[in-house]
Amino acid sequence: MSKRLILVRHAHRDTDEGRELDNGLSAKGKKQRKLLNRFLAAQKGIEHATLMSSPSTRCMETLAPLAKKYALELEETPVLIEQQAEESWKQFERRVRYFCATWKKSGLPLTIVCTHGDWIPAAVFSLVGVGIELKKSGIVVLHGEKRDVQLETLIQNFSFLKK
Repeated sequence: MSKRLILVRHAHRDTDEGRELDNGLSAKGKKQRKLLNRFLAAQKGIEHATLMSSPSTRCMETLAPLAKKYALELEETPVLIEQQAEESWKQFERRVRYFCATWKKSGLPLTIVCTHGDWIPAAVFSLVGVGIELKKSGIVVLHGEKRDVQLETLIQNFSFLKK
């Protein structure tokens, strides 16, 4: 059974109160979210998608309008949080690989995940062995079977949707 995993890096966050806080989206981030969600809404099977997010406010806010539009649950999961100060790189990688293995075993046809700039490259490397960097509100689309996962699309900028 073929399936897709869409990894979304959260939109730009508001840092006016400081970067150490769990800030929501900035005005720029809300514009990015609108374009990003337009792209996601056009995906085949969106009405039955599984939506998952890091507990960070900026991640939850990035996918919330999509969840609301399609009456989908937005599952908050700590597995998707960025690397923590007390967490070694090995522990972080183990957590990312756990998610990847669980997704590969699942029967979910479309999973959309919103997470962070360190988490997504680790997941892509774990699943397809490719190193990437991803800008805020960028996406990576992966597809495949349990053993054969391929990188389908990498989008850094949604300016082509502004019309």
